[in-house]
Amino acid sequence: MSKYSGDLLEGGIAKEATRGTFVAPQFGIKWVDFDLVDKTIMAVDESRSGILEDSRNSHVVGTFAEGAFGGPVRDAMIGLPILSMFGTVADATVESGVYDHTFDMQASNQKQSLSVHKSSPNGGRDHALVMVNKLELSVQNNGLAEFSASCRSLARSPALLGTFTITIAAPGVATKSAHGLATGDAVTLTTTGALPTGLTAGTTYYAVYVSSSTFSLATTRANALAGTKITTSGSQSGVHSISVGARYIAYAAENVFRQQDCTFKLATTQAGLGAASAISVRNAKLSLDGSVEDDRTIGSVAPVDINNLNLSGELEVELVINDDTYLDALLAGTVYASRLDFNNTTVTIGSASNPRLYVDCYRIILQSAPVKYQKGKLTTVTLKFKVHYSETDSKSVRAILRNTTAAY
Repeated sequence: MSKYSGDLLEGGIAKEATRGTFVAPQFGIKWVDFDLVDKTIMAVDESRSGILEDSRNSHVVGTFAEGAFGGPVRDAMIGLPILSMFGTVADATVESGVYDHTFDMQASNQKQSLSVHKSSPNGGRDHALVMVNKLELSVQNNGLAEFSASCRSLARSPALLGTFTITIAAPGVATKSAHGLATGDAVTLTTTGALPTGLTAGTTYYAVYVSSSTFSLATTRANALAGTKITTSGSQSGVHSISVGARYIAYAAENVFRQQDCTFKLATTQAGLGAASAISVRNAKLSLDGSVEDDRTIGSVAPVDINNLNLSGELEVELVINDDTYLDALLAGTVYASRLDFNNTTVTIGSASNPRLYVDCYRIILQSAPVKYQKGKLTTVTLKFKVHYSETDSKSVRAILRNTTAAY
């Protein structure tokens, strides 16, 4: 173990096929904030027996992990936090190699679960059943579009994967049912007897994925990615075990969205947003709250599930005030639809498309519009909307992401 700065922390994220079963990272997270950490629920023994001290013991009765990660909005990885918040996605081809992903709110208390891996110089940590609790998309003048995803998950998984067998062959092929390893993952081996020649207990090796139940090993990550596998020879004895260390995290080529790529629109209905004129705003922030809660039962310190209870949303924009339009709308309870649109037209994907993410709120109503008066500066107003369910459209919010990822 060694000291290290937070800059060396890497994060990877993936969509789970089975709730609570860890999946190797599909996307790397280029983060600005990352603080998903393990926590406990403690039961304090406050029983009395002629003592003045307030307690005599504490017991761990629950475990979980909680925190957030965030940074600039990039056009590929962002699809997974959005999917966990919304719950459903429909993928469609726009042109060769370019796809639209439409995210809609799922009427279910079990939205899509994710896996998150943290890798540091001292090893890796797997977190399964990651549920996005809050998702914030924001943009400020002179900045990049940013996101923040607050989440809750199971506490980190044990490093020990369990026992495996390996052939004496060129290359040696290891067998372990549902091993969950991906090519490039760092692993170490132990044995109650002797490993085959070519392998040494306690040495770091790198997995080469063969199938869901088989893998080979390489001496370096570069060799693993190149498919250069270890040949085993000689004899072996005893029971072999494998532990996973830092997972391999691949960083996709992604495009960011800048403040000049952002527009904000209001219309009387969502159908009118396409033709609506953009409104000049200084900053904008959409916050969605999925209200997650642990499902805990007796007999286990870990939750059996983490569920979404309901959805609430808020939209906040700041603009220079030049008339009483929005103050009148506040008093009248005027209903709007809104679009927060990130469209990087300086980047071409496919032959004629651009990376894009836009989020439509189908029914929003102003809750407050505080005006800010400052000496020597333009007067501004902050419009604070609440997101509502639209009976007409049968939805409250929808996100559409365009990129080169075929499916989520």
